[in-house]
Amino acid sequence: MTDTFKLTTVTADIADQSIQVVTAKSKTIMLDIRDIDKVPFVVNESECPILFPRVDEFLTPLESFFQRDSYGADAAKKSVRYTLHYRLCFAPAIQGPDILSHYADSVRAMVAICLHFFTNTNISGSVEFLPRVENFAPQLDGNNTKFHGGLIAFDVTDYLETT
Repeated sequence: MTDTFKLTTVTADIADQSIQVVTAKSKTIMLDIRDIDKVPFVVNESECPILFPRVDEFLTPLESFFQRDSYGADAAKKSVRYTLHYRLCFAPAIQGPDILSHYADSVRAMVAICLHFFTNTNISGSVEFLPRVENFAPQLDGNNTKFHGGLIAFDVTDYLETT
């Protein structure tokens, strides 16, 4: 009998979601969500808006990362608690007087993402998670191109299943 840690199941289920973002000008845009094996080094404007795992500190343990949920030996129920960190690049942050032209839409996108995951997500296995906005701040890709966006975190409780 083994206990299974479902990290790749959780990230794949997040990436499989279909989320639409409506801009201030009532334009509907589909969000591109990437899994951990498709993280871009450079973000092209044509890929935006794009949500992908943050390379640095993608997975961080919560205070009680690994815990027993019941008494007993090998058959005791166990869980792991951690946070997954994702980066949203909504649109390039242009210079000059239009520097904040996409800011409100990027905030609107982060709210839409959180609302979607609060109400429409069915993660495989025995997993619970809650999304939260870490910040609304410029994001940099591997070439230091600046994008409107922010960081979204998912606090995950993964109930390990004995199989």
